Amino acid sequence: MLALRFALALLSVSICAHAAEIDNFSIGDNIKESRPRIIWTDQRHQRLNELKEESKELSAIYQAAFTQAENMLGLEPVEEKKIGRRLLSKSRETIERVLYPALCWRITGERRFLESAEAAMLNAAGFESWNPSHFLDVGEMTCALGLGLDWLYSDLPEASRKKIADAIIEKGLKPSLKGKHWWARADMNWNQVCNGGLTIGALAVYERSPEIAGKVIKRAVRNIPPSMEVYKPNGSYPEGPGYWKYGTSYNVIFLDALQTALGTDFGLSDMEGFRKTGEFYSFATGPSGKYFNYSDGGSGRNFSPAAFWLAGRYNKPSWTVHEIREISDMPKADFSGTPHGRFFPLSLLWAEKDMLKNHILKGSSAYFSKGINPIAILSSNHFYIGLKGGTPSANHAHMDAGSFILDTEGIRWVADLGSQRYHDLEKRGIKLWQGSQSGQRWTIFRLNNFSHNTLVVDEKLQRVKGFAPVKPAPERRLAAETDLSEIYEGQLASAARVAELAGRNAVIEDAIKAENACTVRWAFMTKADIEISGNSAVLKRKGKELKFKALSDSFVPKLEIYSAKGPREYDAENRGAKMLGFKFQLKSGENVKLKAIFTKN
Repeated sequence: MLALRFALALLSVSICAHAAEIDNFSIGDNIKESRPRIIWTDQRHQRLNELKEESKELSAIYQAAFTQAENMLGLEPVEEKKIGRRLLSKSRETIERVLYPALCWRITGERRFLESAEAAMLNAAGFESWNPSHFLDVGEMTCALGLGLDWLYSDLPEASRKKIADAIIEKGLKPSLKGKHWWARADMNWNQVCNGGLTIGALAVYERSPEIAGKVIKRAVRNIPPSMEVYKPNGSYPEGPGYWKYGTSYNVIFLDALQTALGTDFGLSDMEGFRKTGEFYSFATGPSGKYFNYSDGGSGRNFSPAAFWLAGRYNKPSWTVHEIREISDMPKADFSGTPHGRFFPLSLLWAEKDMLKNHILKGSSAYFSKGINPIAILSSNHFYIGLKGGTPSANHAHMDAGSFILDTEGIRWVADLGSQRYHDLEKRGIKLWQGSQSGQRWTIFRLNNFSHNTLVVDEKLQRVKGFAPVKPAPERRLAAETDLSEIYEGQLASAARVAELAGRNAVIEDAIKAENACTVRWAFMTKADIEISGNSAVLKRKGKELKFKALSDSFVPKLEIYSAKGPREYDAENRGAKMLGFKFQLKSGENVKLKAIFTKN
């Protein structure tokens, strides 16, 4: 409790420092007069033109963005249509419809791109509203029109400028200033997205409405620190790498916009933890090309322009290693035709020469994080394993404490299914965000411990308020341990798990003590084919094999295959997935040690 109070005191000091600086800052005296003022600079444009000719990687990024912009020409306008309670997909599509052609217009001078981006902005400006009841939608739409208006300002007719600027003010900025918004100081991605997107819009229209725009910008600088504090102490993101990409992308856009438009980011980019977050992201991708996903995040990975900004800001060019590999490994035709996310074009402005090399990944290495959702990542020449600690009470969290994923030979052998589509659950009336111990959130198979690669005791849920720390395992070279005792409080007297990489073996060890007589299930999720022989199995996938063996100091485990389909009609099908594991009984006070060994042929 004392440590928590100390951390909160430091947070308060940090927030007060940034607030004092912005309160005394004159936006009108410092805002860049010429356009573009947001992210795009003449220096970056010149560097882009030079690198495009000498770097095949940057040339591939440009060709992909150019092809995508061409594919958008002549498309039907984005429709003002919500999916459930969200307009979010339309906001995101509008960003793509604006940013890709706007960038191509500035590079090529071809009017077809200017007209395409202008039409997309005017279309969105004509929406009745940007759906302030779900403010992420407003944040992203404001970002879309703010970037487009700024980048194209000198080339748009005044009538278009006015309509777009009026929409930003009336449908973006003003709704954000009405009443109190919970996201404004939240310690999660909503803060980054809403404050970040609104700031882009405010910087774009500042001269037309300096009082309103100034309030939005200053509020964002005051309030964004809590969402950046969560990266402490060494850069990990509590919501996982998928949500890292979402929140961090908007965070770096926000910081870069302040720096390019106002000449300062008010020291925000120097915040502890955030300075190191590129390292977390570079570690969070396994040899399979998938994320070490946890919480509501999925395993599917795609290109992150934010990695380039972070690599440049903190002089860590190797942080783009996976982005460069994604470019290098992909045939040009396939790459050019693949959508890489709405902010993909920004990588062209943030990329520098040293980032565009094929950086070598370390052979054996480990990454440990702290904070509310600590993890460990272990990597060797043979295996990659991610071990999850933390708590189900964190934002977007699952009951996945003690869970792990495993890669080898480019294959994800032990998997996390990720979340289920929010709208699919919400339209059935499921209270998805009801996260108390008895909350409906935990009836969803993908979210509770029944689907994760951890323990299930007497068919019970993990304890929502429990916490599992993660740290290096003592006297072992490449190993991590987590204490799960709080997570299973009331079910087990104690529980601890160790993950270790040792040569051609990846090992999971459990030490469990029963509180009362109980039945425990040990299992993991996989999409491999399985051949069982007693306490051993062979996993087969994509022409490769992985051996598995389960051991105990007091019994011989009998392996079984369990269904990956949850018991409720609203649970996802999870086609192709299954669980391999075993069950065993413990007497009151009994101790047991388990060892699960994965071996490469």
